[in-house]
Amino acid sequence: MKKIVLWFWGCMALVLACGLTIYFWPHSDVTSAVAAIHMPTSVPVTATPTSVPATATPPPLRYPVSSRIGAVEVGGLTLDEARTALRQAYAANLTPLTLSGPQGSHIIKASEISLTVPFEAALSESAAGLPDNGAPIRLDLRPSYDLDQLRTVVTGLAAEVALSPTLAYNAKAATFVLTPGLALDVDTTLAQITQTLELSPASRHIVMATTPITDSLQARPDALIAALAAREKRWGGVIGVSFYNLQTHQTIHYHGDTVFSGMSVLKIPILLQAYISRPGFTKGQRSAIKLMIEQSDNFASNELLEMIGDGDGLRGTRRMNTTLVDVLGIEFTTLAAPFESITYLSKFQGIEIPRRSQEGAAPFTDADPYVRATPNEMTRIVTAIVRCANGDGPLLDMAETELTPERCREILDVMAQNEDINKIVAGVPADAFVAHKSGWIDDARADSGYVQATDGSEYVVSMWIWDGDYIETEVSDPLLADISRIVYTAQHPVVVER
Repeated sequence: MKKIVLWFWGCMALVLACGLTIYFWPHSDVTSAVAAIHMPTSVPVTATPTSVPATATPPPLRYPVSSRIGAVEVGGLTLDEARTALRQAYAANLTPLTLSGPQGSHIIKASEISLTVPFEAALSESAAGLPDNGAPIRLDLRPSYDLDQLRTVVTGLAAEVALSPTLAYNAKAATFVLTPGLALDVDTTLAQITQTLELSPASRHIVMATTPITDSLQARPDALIAALAAREKRWGGVIGVSFYNLQTHQTIHYHGDTVFSGMSVLKIPILLQAYISRPGFTKGQRSAIKLMIEQSDNFASNELLEMIGDGDGLRGTRRMNTTLVDVLGIEFTTLAAPFESITYLSKFQGIEIPRRSQEGAAPFTDADPYVRATPNEMTRIVTAIVRCANGDGPLLDMAETELTPERCREILDVMAQNEDINKIVAGVPADAFVAHKSGWIDDARADSGYVQATDGSEYVVSMWIWDGDYIETEVSDPLLADISRIVYTAQHPVVVER
């Protein structure tokens, strides 16, 4: 009995211990333990793993050594590295262009001309063409732009760039000066821009090409007259000038109808009348012509007047004056008698020589009463000779004359031998043709003649100065040269830099 009781209480203690263990043991472990107690024993099955090979990552594409795209060495670079290098190297190619001109600057943006650098196309082409043998590649890369758009932009700037030529009078130099105008040279400017776009990425500044414009700009008549008046005022005496343009037939004069002493300028109509009167000349007569024109010899002039008058010099002067009045319509220009002969004719020959008084237009000068002329009338006489040389004019229409165009050209050639180069000649370029005759007395100086410039332009000019007192040659010659220069540069201005 005692053994049964002990067994009973032993079982109860075992049951209590199991209950406590179940209560305090972690649930998952208990569950597992319980499951382990209740699950039938079985042989574990182990799954055999499947073997999968790892995928290999291909190395990045690299350009062979010494490869070049455009101006960039890309050897050893990947595609992305080459792209970055190209963008950095060609960044300047896409910056705006600055065009500068005489009136400011203009900016051309890349978008205005569709300016791009085809990086991606170049990279794709280079990658597709990589050789298998590792040889370097060389690929050209140039900016791309729309040439038509560029031309439109540049052409549109023409009006902004254009400058008109200007003509001004330089009183100190007694010269008309021309500052050329400017016109945009579109083609040259385009060539400069395209060269910059394609070859010079570092320089984005371009000076627009221009063409100077002179366009034969000439001084207006009022500007020429104002220049002559200014030179007269600066001197203080009286200036008389007559100008005739043989191309435009324009006559411009300043005191052109004022009567001045004629002086040796009247040897021009003596020469003309000699050719009218004789078909040819003896050796002595030609020598007289040479002395009269080249050295202004009065005795040689009187010899020719005697020839014209068939041995009578006074008759010769009257025949000459008749031609001037009847053929050329001259009113004031006259030679009353051979040079230096008035006293002899009146006192020793008893011949009354008509003496002229004040006539013509103001301002009035103390003109010689026997030998006188006006600038306008002397210009008319010389012009008639030039027209005759060209086969035209009243001299060829005379009833009795030995003149022909060839002989009138000979007259001009004779006048071109005048040794006085300090008046008309001094005011024109050295290569101009000048046929003229000058004259001088104490209170007056003059020169009248025909000028042909190298460009073929022609004009006749007659110019006088008078002061009332003795005029020094150091004053008169520079003054007459200034007048000649004013007239010449009014038609052929001196071009100066803008």
